[in-house]
Amino acid sequence: KDKKKDKKDKKDKKDKKDKKGKNKSSLSTGQKVALGGAAALGVAAVGAVAVGVAGVGGYKIYQSQQGAAQDKSPLKLYAHVHSANNLQAADRGGTSDPYCVLSQGAVSIKTKVIQKNINPVWDERLEMGIYEKDVMAGELVIKVF
Repeated sequence: KDKKKDKKDKKDKKDKKDKKGKNKSSLSTGQKVALGGAAALGVAAVGAVAVGVAGVGGYKIYQSQQGAAQDKSPLKLYAHVHSANNLQAADRGGTSDPYCVLSQGAVSIKTKVIQKNINPVWDERLEMGIYEKDVMAGELVIKVF
């Protein structure tokens, strides 16, 4: 009976250890959120902590954990990215695969990539949280790649 009890105690300890170990991960909270929201999506920017699919359109990129907090702000910045004309050809064959990135504070939003086009039309509505202090004094950076 003692041997059976010892085996059961060891098994119970192992089960507790396994349950505790399940919550440990090498991923940060932001990365877990990103992987849950878009499992097949890779990190699109150097140093980005999290990437998720935006509710309105585009991919959100959090430069730090502050980005997630900023994005939860009740104030929202809505942008309509329409198009670009006569972009520089970056690929062979005189075309390019352009996309646009809008950044404010610790949050960036990336549009979809338009394949083989130097006159892309995105027609995307993007949304991001913005702090009240940044409404008048903040800077919105728009880059086309």
